Amino acid sequence: MDEARSDEVSDNLETRGTSLVSVTNLVKRYISIIENAKKEQSTLKEMTDDALSNNKEYKEQMAKVKEAIKIRTRIKQKVLSEPALIEAVSKLKDFASEIKEARALLSEYLVEYQKLSGSNQLEDSNGEMREIVYVAKLVKPNSRSSRH
Repeated sequence: MDEARSDEVSDNLETRGTSLVSVTNLVKRYISIIENAKKEQSTLKEMTDDALSNNKEYKEQMAKVKEAIKIRTRIKQKVLSEPALIEAVSKLKDFASEIKEARALLSEYLVEYQKLSGSNQLEDSNGEMREIVYVAKLVKPNSRSSRH
C-alpha cells in the first residue's frame, strides 16, 4: 500500500475513531478495492499474454528457451544424481522442513509470550532486542480450512 493510502487509513481511524462500524466499513472498502484491482490486473495480463502468444518472433524465442530449459534440467539431474549430492539434497530438504516447523512453533510461542508478558519486544540470546510483528490476512473460511 502506498504512503498516501496508509496515511488515509490512519486519518480515517483517527477522525472516525476506532469504532467497530468504522473499521468494518474500511475493511469492506479495501476488500472491494483489492478485488477490483485483481480483476483489472487479470484482464490486462490476459491481454498482454495474448499479444505475446500471437507474436511470431516471441513464439520462436520461447521455443528456444523451452529447449534450453530441457537441456539444463537434464544436466542438473545428471549432476545431482552423484551420491554425495543426493545426500546433500536430502539434507537441504530436511533443513527446509525443520526451519518451517521451527518457524511455526516460534510463531505460536511468540503469541503466548506476548499474551503473558504484555510486551511486543523480546531480548534474544545475543542481547539483541527483537520486536514481535503480526501480519493480518483476510481469507474466506473454506480457503483456510482447505490448507489444514
